[in-house]
Amino acid sequence: MRLLISLFFSFGLLHSPVVAEMETLSGRTMGTTYTIKFFSEEQAVHEIPDLVENRLAEINRLMSTYDPESELSRFNQSTTTDWFSVAPDTAFVVKRALEIHQLSGGAFDPTVGRLVKLWSFGEGDRTYAPPPADPLREAKDSMGADLV
Repeated sequence: MRLLISLFFSFGLLHSPVVAEMETLSGRTMGTTYTIKFFSEEQAVHEIPDLVENRLAEINRLMSTYDPESELSRFNQSTTTDWFSVAPDTAFVVKRALEIHQLSGGAFDPTVGRLVKLWSFGEGDRTYAPPPADPLREAKDSMGADLV
């Protein structure tokens, strides 16, 4: 019996299972916080924070509404109907947003950015007074998934 167990260990057929421990990673991005909990083997645990930070930085570079140079911000600032090339990740998110808009009967509207800013729910100082009528009307006229 000892010989059989010894052979299993020698050929790697029997080994003790790796006990993965739960790790927690948290930080700030895009005006909010995140927490990620995951199980990982010891050698991979050191790679995950960099992978997460790099992915979040890429998403932020593409789709941040706080960064005026992000792809999405440049798209939103465009005043023409000319073709605007975007990264596949951005195209995927916009496509899903439009699908959710349709599935929700318009309750979810990805085009409310100007209204959000006018009511001071975005970045910057909060104002508690209603926005002026003219900018409010202009923002409402620029809304609608059919305009994307």
